[in-house]
Amino acid sequence: MDAEKKDKLTVDLADEEYSQNVYDGTSASLHHLLQQFPYYRKVMELFRQGKGNVELRKRYMLKMIDEEWVKIIEDTLPSLDVIIRNPGRLLCETEELLPVEQTKRVTGRSVVHLSQHTDLINEIRADGTVMPSKLLNVFQDETVLTYENRFINTLIARLFAFVSVRVDAAEECGTDEKLSTLTFSQTFEEDERRGKISLQIELAEQPREHEVVKNYIYSSDLWKRVLRIRKLVTSYMDSNFVRQVGRNYVRPPIMRTNMLLKNVDFRQCLTLWEFLETYENTGYETLIQEDVENVEDGCSQDFYKTLAEQYVLFQKHVRNSFELENATDVRGPDDVIHPQIKTELDPFNPREYDYKVSVPDGEGAEMDDATANQLEQAVLIALAADDVIVAEEQDFEEEAEMKDGKIIYRYRYSFLSRLILAQNTTQNFYNEIKNHLLSFGEVKSRVSWNHDAFSAGRKKCARINVKGKTLFLYLPLAADSVDKKYRLAESDLKNNGGYTSLLRVRSDRGVKYAKELIDVVMQNLGLEKLAEPVVADYHLPFATKEEMASWKPQLVKIIGETGETNEANEPKTNAEVDVSAEVSEKLEEMLDTGINYRYRYSFQARLIQANEVTQSFYGEIKNYLLSFGKVKSTLSWGHESFRFGRNTVAKVKIRGKSVLLFLALSPLHYVGTKFHLKDLAAEGKMPLLPVLLRVRSARGVKHAKQLIDDVMKNVGAIQGEIPQTDYRCEYRTTEQLLAMEKPLVKRVDGKRKQPVAPKNDRTEK
Repeated sequence: MDAEKKDKLTVDLADEEYSQNVYDGTSASLHHLLQQFPYYRKVMELFRQGKGNVELRKRYMLKMIDEEWVKIIEDTLPSLDVIIRNPGRLLCETEELLPVEQTKRVTGRSVVHLSQHTDLINEIRADGTVMPSKLLNVFQDETVLTYENRFINTLIARLFAFVSVRVDAAEECGTDEKLSTLTFSQTFEEDERRGKISLQIELAEQPREHEVVKNYIYSSDLWKRVLRIRKLVTSYMDSNFVRQVGRNYVRPPIMRTNMLLKNVDFRQCLTLWEFLETYENTGYETLIQEDVENVEDGCSQDFYKTLAEQYVLFQKHVRNSFELENATDVRGPDDVIHPQIKTELDPFNPREYDYKVSVPDGEGAEMDDATANQLEQAVLIALAADDVIVAEEQDFEEEAEMKDGKIIYRYRYSFLSRLILAQNTTQNFYNEIKNHLLSFGEVKSRVSWNHDAFSAGRKKCARINVKGKTLFLYLPLAADSVDKKYRLAESDLKNNGGYTSLLRVRSDRGVKYAKELIDVVMQNLGLEKLAEPVVADYHLPFATKEEMASWKPQLVKIIGETGETNEANEPKTNAEVDVSAEVSEKLEEMLDTGINYRYRYSFQARLIQANEVTQSFYGEIKNYLLSFGKVKSTLSWGHESFRFGRNTVAKVKIRGKSVLLFLALSPLHYVGTKFHLKDLAAEGKMPLLPVLLRVRSARGVKHAKQLIDDVMKNVGAIQGEIPQTDYRCEYRTTEQLLAMEKPLVKRVDGKRKQPVAPKNDRTEK
């Protein structure tokens, strides 16, 4: 062998010739020791008389990219490229009141505005010339901040985060691996002494092409396609389109505008959005194959010689008498130990190969502005996609009663009270619009404290509110999908609940526009007008706020200075007013309080009438509970219970848009944690299930699964495969549920409280 090659500190063990020479030298050295010293032959004889075993395992871990997400992104990139290169634009107008000296152009709108604001006229000359001080100027400009462009901007940011995470995961954990493990153990006896010696060698490497099916991530065409996608998405993040739109994003759910539904390119982008919402995998798969192979006799003899050499070293350096100062007080257990004999391979645990993204510490970390900007956009979109708690919009309109600069009490007005105080014209508008809404089949009205909502089953049609002398009509309609003459504005509700546009009705023309827009909404929902609609009169006579505060139920609430309702629920007045029969009858009709019965809804009825989002949350939680072995569910009238053996581990109820999950956990263990739980034990309720979690969003479902894991760990349940049963139900009305063979709704006799005042003598003011 070459002398220079022998002197190298680093040698190539893959060289077969050099490796064979190393092996021959080692084998010759061991054979020389065995022949020179008889003790080695004695040790080898002890090994032959004892018991030993040798095991050679080979595990192949082959990783491959999931082609599903690659293909759908590649199909969408041409459409996305077309939209980015030719973004849609919107002509927006800006009105500004400027001095007449700075006015460059007088339009018809300027003249109309001046006629409505005569205070801006300085003088009218004898020849009829009008000399204003200021005129309305209308400026027009183009903008790219349309809803569709903001949607595409949001999609690009989400796509960038989606692709970056999966490419990084594939680069970090995507290499195929071959793991070879040799385990050698031997027991023997020497001079009434028992001995045991073992050896284990483990080597991890990439498999050769001829050993397994060629499926390397980094050498396949699929990986080249993934790199191309990342390159294109990164270029989109730095495009002129993204810079023009900036950080203007949309929040789910996405409104299905005409452009998104009818344009081929936008429809393809919408399909990609829905795919990204539902895809939760890491983007690559791992295939595990493990075999136990035979070991040749020559290999066993070589290792016997090596073990004999190690035993000689042990006799010299390790075997000696115990010294007192080195002794350790170790006491053995009193119980008898029964070791378990393994005859099969350990069960495969797929969670061992789950990929977790690790975030480096921020101290000392540096990144350029472009990377920081991209990371910030990805975080913003991820937070925006998180579903937040859907709460009912509350509209508090209050009026304070002052005395000596201090608030004595405040009035809180309901929707009906504002309608009563508005009177005449506003009530005419409300009467006409409500009758038009109810003229469509299946549409029903529900008057609450804040508004009057109209729906057909689960389909939301409209919402009406009153503020001052203006009627506010909220519609599930995109403002940019109709003619500009309607002057639709974006909804001013904190949580619009699907009502994305607002029309303010102050005139007969506003009523006409309202009817036309309602027709558009009903056409989108597939509702037809009744052949003979019923027209009702919803006018209410005038009443003072003190009178409405004395009615039962109250239409005006009086709140004291401390924020609590006064004992009398009214200020000190000289009279108590009864409700007339006419007003009582009207309120019964509008509030639906004149019926002689009420309904009791079962758990199944509440589930059937819940929206699809709530039903999906319930189905996901139930499937997760039933994935644990021996867990069974029992359905009762008011709830669904889940038992593990004799132990009740969970209970589920439906209330409106919330899934109530009761769990057998200790509330004290979760104080100060991220879980927003209600402690029922403190209230003396549900002693066996003292923890309540309200699930209203995807984050709530995630927290529910984590808490279920804690419950099942306490009872010793083992999780198996999660079933994928769909528990969503078709919507049915209360009348349909009541008419079933086994009714899911019960009708209980008993008239609700009438909106009348206490029976006492009326005193004239």
